[in-house]
Amino acid sequence: MLRIKEAIQRRRMIQEMTDDWYEEEILPLPQLLSLPSRKFSIPEQPGNEDTLAYFAQGLSARMSKLQKRALRITWKRLSEAPRTSGRGMIAIMEKVFEKMNDAMDIMPIFYKSAFLSCVEDKRRGASTHSRTITTVRDHAHLLIDFIDDLLDLMFDIPLEHKSLDIATIGRIHAKLEPMGFHRSLWNFFGESFAEVMFNQECVRAYPHAPSAWSMLSIVTTNALDAASRIPKGALQARSKCASRNSSLSDFKRTARIAIMHPILPGINEEQPDLKKKKGGNVFKCCKSRQF
Repeated sequence: MLRIKEAIQRRRMIQEMTDDWYEEEILPLPQLLSLPSRKFSIPEQPGNEDTLAYFAQGLSARMSKLQKRALRITWKRLSEAPRTSGRGMIAIMEKVFEKMNDAMDIMPIFYKSAFLSCVEDKRRGASTHSRTITTVRDHAHLLIDFIDDLLDLMFDIPLEHKSLDIATIGRIHAKLEPMGFHRSLWNFFGESFAEVMFNQECVRAYPHAPSAWSMLSIVTTNALDAASRIPKGALQARSKCASRNSSLSDFKRTARIAIMHPILPGINEEQPDLKKKKGGNVFKCCKSRQF
C-alpha cells in the first residue's frame, strides 16, 4: 500500500513539473519573439561570460533534449522554497561541502583563507561589496549563481549580472595550494554534488534527471580540474624563487653565526696548540728538576 501511495505521489510530482515546463515554454513565447538580440553585460575581466557561454554550449551538446529539460525542471522545483520543506537552495548546496568535509577535512582551508582575506581586506580598506568568497555560505551562493547562469545560457537566456566562468574559478583555487588545496578535491566536489542532487526527491522521480545531473557534475569537475592546473613555467619560476629564498636564508644564517661567534685567526685556532706546547715544556722542566 505504501509503495502504491509513493508511486501516485511521484507520478503527481512529475505531472506538476511537466505542466510547469509547458507553461514556461508556451506562454512567454510571444514575448520572447519581441526581445532584442542577446547581449552580455560587461564583466570585470572581458570574455568571462563568453567563456561560460562556450562551456554551456559544450555541455548542451553532450545532453539530449530530455536531459536538458529534466535539468531545468528539477532545478526550478528545487529553487521554490515552499516545495523544499523550508530548506531552501542554500541549505542544499551547503550539504555538498559538508559531505566533502566528511570525506576530507577541508575546513582548515576555509579558516586559513578567511583569516588571510580578512587581514587583506582590512589592509586595503575594502568595502563590503568587494570582499572575497571564503566561507561555506559564500561558496553555496556562488554554486547557486553558477548553475543559474549555466542553465540560462544553455536555454539562450541573456545574463543580467556578472558571472564567474570555469577558468576564473580554477585560477582562483589554484592560488590556494599553499593553504592545503589540491586538485584532487575537485573529484570529491563532483561526487558530493552528485550525491546531494540524487538525494532530492524531484531528481529521483523525474525521468532523465539523475543522468543529466551526473553529466553536469562530471563535465564541470573535469573543466575545473583542468583550469586549476598550474603551468610549467609558473612551477619553474616558483621553484627558482624558493631556491633563491632558501639560499638567501642560508647566507643570513651564516652571517648571523659569524657575528655572534667571530673567528679570529691566530688566536682561536693557534692558541690551543700553544697551550699544549707550553704545558709540555713546563712538565719537562719540572721533571728535569726532580732528577
